Amino acid sequence: KEKEEEEKEKEYVECEEDAPADDRPKVDAGKFAASKVDSTLNVMTSCGGKLLLPLSDGGFSNLVAAVRATTGLKDGRYLFEVKVVESRYPAESSSKQRGVPRQIVALGFSTAASSLFIGEEAESIGFDTEGSVAINGKKDWLENRIKVETQLVLGIVLNLNAQSPNANTVSLFVNGERKGKPQPLPENLRGKVLFPTINFKNVTLHTNFTGLQPFA
Repeated sequence: KEKEEEEKEKEYVECEEDAPADDRPKVDAGKFAASKVDSTLNVMTSCGGKLLLPLSDGGFSNLVAAVRATTGLKDGRYLFEVKVVESRYPAESSSKQRGVPRQIVALGFSTAASSLFIGEEAESIGFDTEGSVAINGKKDWLENRIKVETQLVLGIVLNLNAQSPNANTVSLFVNGERKGKPQPLPENLRGKVLFPTINFKNVTLHTNFTGLQPFA
């Protein structure tokens, strides 16, 4: 038990450093964007899919909105981010009930045919602002809750680079700082095309799918 405690206390050494300059052609602008069709009905997009707005009038304020990106990934290392540009407080929201968050943001990756809701089934993986990670259709609480407020930047790194110490993992970053250790990608997701996926409630998000100019 003492050895296990010592291992847990060991400080994680960051492996997700900035990538070196790459002269290969860049992905075309607009290739990665929030899909207008692969989303729930309460998602509205603007600015070419870079801005995500949920319907929040009346009972819609109790529903989580979900959207998948237009392009998936199968190799390499990839970061995408969202910035909270508006936090909504609907007057009629029933989320005042104890234990029900009024605002929530979740970032992850999912297969093309899976549920849009991260963690609803085994074909997705991701993190949310309640401090949980969803793997294999189950949620585990890893960290303290992340306060959802304007200018909050959340980023998630998918590392599929076989040469990396963090190969086949996902990592969460909050305002540019790592939040917890890398989480291993389950076997059922390895080798599959994975699409950036966003779940959100009562917030407006600015998305950054290219990572060329990070928010944080």
